[in-house]
Amino acid sequence: MLQFKDKARQKQRQQTLKLQMSQEKPSSAKAQNRNKSKAAVVQPVKKAPAAKRRLLEKQEDDASLVEDYRQLKKLKNGRISQV
Repeated sequence: MLQFKDKARQKQRQQTLKLQMSQEKPSSAKAQNRNKSKAAVVQPVKKAPAAKRRLLEKQEDDASLVEDYRQLKKLKNGRISQV
C-alpha cells in the first residue's frame, strides 16, 4: 500500500477510506441480496424444435445400443465377467 509523504494528507486519506468502506458495506449487502434473488429465479429452459429433439434422442439411443453391443462382445469373449 502506498502512503503519502505528508502525514496530514495520509491521515485524511485514511479517513476517506474508512468512510468509503462503511458506506460500501450496506450497499454491497443490498447488491448481494439482489444477486441472490436473481439467481433464485430459474429461467425456463427453451425446448428444441421437435425434429431436433427426435434427432438427439435417436443419436443417444444409437450410442447406447453401440455401447451395449460392445459390452456383449466383451462378455462373449471372456474379457469381462459381468455387464
